[in-house]
Amino acid sequence: MNAHVRDNFNVTAPAVMTTLGDTIYASAANTPARIPIGTTGQTWGVAGGIPAWNVYGITVITHSVLAAPAASFDFTSISGSYKHLEIIFSLRTDRAATNDGLNVRINNDSGNNYDSNVLLVTTSASVSEGIAQSSMTSQNAGIAGANAQAGDFGGGRLLFPDYANANHKPVMIGTFWGRYANSTGNISGQLFGGGHRTTGALTRITLLPNTGSNFAVNSTATLLAYN
Repeated sequence: MNAHVRDNFNVTAPAVMTTLGDTIYASAANTPARIPIGTTGQTWGVAGGIPAWNVYGITVITHSVLAAPAASFDFTSISGSYKHLEIIFSLRTDRAATNDGLNVRINNDSGNNYDSNVLLVTTSASVSEGIAQSSMTSQNAGIAGANAQAGDFGGGRLLFPDYANANHKPVMIGTFWGRYANSTGNISGQLFGGGHRTTGALTRITLLPNTGSNFAVNSTATLLAYN
C-alpha cells in the first residue's frame, strides 16, 4: 500500500475520535486532533486560533405560564454564575380598566429603596420620575387590564446588567408595549428604568401588577441568563 494512503487511513475519524461527541480539527498542517464535546450552554467558537467551546450563550433559567391567576411572578435563589439577566414577559392583569402597569422588586425588599423613570408614549409622550419608592414602578399603560379586548397582553423585556456584582447597586432597563382596543389612545409603549439603593448582588426578582391584584391566566414570564 502507498505510504501516504496508509498514513491517511491511520488518522481517519475512527482513529482520532475516542469519545461520544468528539470533534476533529487540524491542530497543525496535516495533523488531525480531537476536541471533546462541550457542556450544556456552551457555544462553538475560536480561542487562540483554534476551535474551542465558549461559555457565551443564553440559558433559560425559568419559563412560567399561569394556569390560574397569580399575585406575582417570583424568581428566587437566582445563581450568581451568569453575567446578565433578562426577563421577557407577556402580561395581563385583573385591574378593572383597560390597562395596568408593572412593579419590579429585587431581593424581596418592599422598603422605599427604589428610584425609577418612565418615558410613556401614546398619542403623545410624557416623562415621570419616582424617588424612594417601594418598587421600580411603571405607568399604568403597556400591560393589558381586565377590560382590554380579549387576547391582548402587554409584552416586554427587562434587563439586569452585571446583576451578581456585589460592589454594584442593582439596576434595571426595560421596554414594553401594549394594546387595549383597536382605536386611537388605546396603544402605548414605555421605556422603563430604575435601580435599588443598596449595594449587593441580585438574587431574587419579583414582578407585581401596579394596580390590579393578580396577573391573569396565560400571562407568561421567562427568566434568561447571559453567560
